[in-house]
Amino acid sequence: MVFGKNTRTLEMSDINVEVERLTDLATKLKRRIIEMIAISGNGHAGGSMSIAEIIAVLYFKVLNINLEDALDENRDRFILSKGHASATLYAALSELGFIPEEDLWTLHHIDSPLQMHPERGMCPGIEMSTGALGQGLSAGVGMALGAKIKNMNFKSLVFEAFFVLQVEFTVKPYTY
Repeated sequence: MVFGKNTRTLEMSDINVEVERLTDLATKLKRRIIEMIAISGNGHAGGSMSIAEIIAVLYFKVLNINLEDALDENRDRFILSKGHASATLYAALSELGFIPEEDLWTLHHIDSPLQMHPERGMCPGIEMSTGALGQGLSAGVGMALGAKIKNMNFKSLVFEAFFVLQVEFTVKPYTY
């Protein structure tokens, strides 16, 4: 199943149903965040909760994600540069099936793949290890530029501390 490729026109009743679905998903993510942080004993609950609606819309409506292959070359890239809000990302990745639910309850444990900040290679769906605010922007730019150079058509989105950026480039040959 691939998300993010809706091409049909939505009627108002469809839109209402979709808004309700995404609102319910955001609420579920918030519950998971609170549970994960409560079990862990530490974490950034406010920062994580503040992006639940955005993450719900991105992961369950906007991003083109292949649920059978987290490394699909044509997938959209999402970088959570606000890495201290990783609990939201982990909750969404679990809801999608990339992370087993039981792993959520190991948040911040030393041997857990779910650390305080996302770390690429520790669990599927993490595009970049982040933590320092702003560091994801340069990686997102590089991913978008690489996509254009390779004639690929994926989106590269970066969530900074207060905004989401979609990075796109038009690559033109350099002339002397």
